[in-house]
Amino acid sequence: MKKFWGYHLMVDCANCDREQIGDADNIKKFMKALIKLCKMKALGDLHIENLQTGDKNLFGYSAVQIIHTSSITCHFMDLSGDTYIDIFSCKPFDVELIGQCITKYFRPEKMNKHFIIRDAGL
Repeated sequence: MKKFWGYHLMVDCANCDREQIGDADNIKKFMKALIKLCKMKALGDLHIENLQTGDKNLFGYSAVQIIHTSSITCHFMDLSGDTYIDIFSCKPFDVELIGQCITKYFRPEKMNKHFIIRDAGL
């Protein structure tokens, strides 16, 4: 298999467990489990903020973790229960295992995964 510069997984989750997506400790546990599962290394602390200004449809936690090979970002919508997770890394990772981890921590009713290969030389 050709090694590309980067791998980008975008996961859109509908109607997650609102208690779980509204719990900062659960989000922190998810990020630690995800990083361990992917055999990645966190750089610095997880940045997590509960955004409660402006449009109520956008209220919820956002989290960003810089990893040795790039970054993981998550956005959790309180009202809809929708969740958006992006994993970008130059190190390959298992998309199915990531889906299982998301299900364990957030229990979405529906999950759409979009995986793309990143390479400026293509």
